[in-house]
Amino acid sequence: PEPAVSWNVSGTLAVAENSAVDSDTNDANQTERRANNDFPTAQPLVTPFLLLGTVNQPGAGAAGANQAAGDVLDGYRVSLQPGQVVELEFSGDPAQNDLDLYVYDETATGEAPPPIGESVGLGPYECVRITRAGQHYIAVTAYQGASSYQLRVGAPSETSSCVNAASSLSGMVPGQVVAKPKTGAE
Repeated sequence: PEPAVSWNVSGTLAVAENSAVDSDTNDANQTERRANNDFPTAQPLVTPFLLLGTVNQPGAGAAGANQAAGDVLDGYRVSLQPGQVVELEFSGDPAQNDLDLYVYDETATGEAPPPIGESVGLGPYECVRITRAGQHYIAVTAYQGASSYQLRVGAPSETSSCVNAASSLSGMVPGQVVAKPKTGAE
């Protein structure tokens, strides 16, 4: 047999201060694991940040801590400013895995409050532009399948090239109708 070759590697590993990790990834070896699956358990974050996480439907994805039971929603609590963009990018094949992004204001409570912004496209990139300052909840959901993801929020002064940015204010009032007269109509 050939002699074993060994290498010594030395150096320093630096992780950016604004890096974060989902508190309940699919990694069975994750230490200090905490559920962040609803508003009361939302993981607090400080902007700007870049977070890595995982979500999955029950039984979907790789074997791991969440594979059997599922981790359908990851929730985060963060103070946001107008102009900031919440961006979600995931690595799973969009034909078989679909992650969606929702933003709620600080008054969100209960099982299914209405979001103030959402991005529910079919591609691997979702985003919501913030229009009101304050505490917000961000929800990353696995609509179908499973995937790891990156969640980003830059500083208020940064611009985003997000072409599908959805406003965090829809302009709609529940129970009211919005109408515009047809040109030339009386």
